[in-house]
Amino acid sequence: MITVSQLLQLKGKPLSIKEEFDLSGLAKSNKEIISISPVFFEGESGVQADIIMIKGTVSGQAELSCSRCLTPFTFLFHLPFSESFHQGIRGDWDDEVEVHQLKDDRIELSPYIEEKIILSLPFIPICKEECLGLCPQCGKNKNLESCECKMEKIDPRWAGLAALFSNEKEVK
Repeated sequence: MITVSQLLQLKGKPLSIKEEFDLSGLAKSNKEIISISPVFFEGESGVQADIIMIKGTVSGQAELSCSRCLTPFTFLFHLPFSESFHQGIRGDWDDEVEVHQLKDDRIELSPYIEEKIILSLPFIPICKEECLGLCPQCGKNKNLESCECKMEKIDPRWAGLAALFSNEKEVK
């Protein structure tokens, strides 16, 4: 946590920040995350023209579940971090830069770090590019063992006709 009064006392000099965050709650609120290690933030904070800027990197690792084979795998992240804050009424700054308005003398970084991590997660987590996934019939992990299931691809628009022919063969 950063206090604004502490930053203002430095009179424009940057404040070095090294913090560790326990974001294990992300695993409860996000179904893709099985677990997450402690997250580290390293950077600095400074004040320029009444805007408090915090820049640095967020790093750690999360255990995700593969979308194809459901096997857990480690996802490493090392993300750039940059947020700006202002205390009081909105000033005259560039509209392209998002500036968060502060309600008190403290800046809590964890919600912004959580957001960075969630946005960095793959849309469809896959353990490796060549993952074969699970057999849709027997459920075996095809990366670990092969199965003898017959994969007959039938266009769903013709499935009714295929069923009709299979019944006709049984009658004969």
